[in-house]
Amino acid sequence: LKSCRAYDLRLYHITLKSLDGIEGLGETRELTLEWATKIERLDTVFRLSRLTKLSVYDFPKLRDLIGVEHLHDLTDLNLSGSRGAINPPLRLTTIEPVTRIPNLISFSLSNAKIDDDDITCLSECAKLRHLHLSRNFDRSQFAFLAKRLNPRIETPITPYVASSLRCEH
Repeated sequence: LKSCRAYDLRLYHITLKSLDGIEGLGETRELTLEWATKIERLDTVFRLSRLTKLSVYDFPKLRDLIGVEHLHDLTDLNLSGSRGAINPPLRLTTIEPVTRIPNLISFSLSNAKIDDDDITCLSECAKLRHLHLSRNFDRSQFAFLAKRLNPRIETPITPYVASSLRCEH
């Protein structure tokens, strides 16, 4: 892989048990990983020091993000369980390592369950300007984040979501 140059890479339906060797793609700036039912860790991905955007979708065995803070150039992080169905959700122990990504501007978390059930730590993301969270977390946590983040994020956190669905009697 060391002779490969991929600046924007998308890997779909990954059947490997690990991504060992991907760190050889050191010039990669944007990486999308989707549908990997056997992968439990992303430590090798977190060695891609030039990444600016990382999207991880449908990794049912992934439990932690330890090491993501080493991605100093990362500005955009998207995490989700299955995007085509409710199951399986992404199941993480915590999202706390995300707060240590120094240049994170945009963060999205959807179809996810967090063991420590804490999203309030996101208020520590100093450069965060865009935040998208699915509504499956406690309302008090959204209120906490709104109080601390709304002055600096572009789309304020609100207690409701606008819908185009019509109600019929």
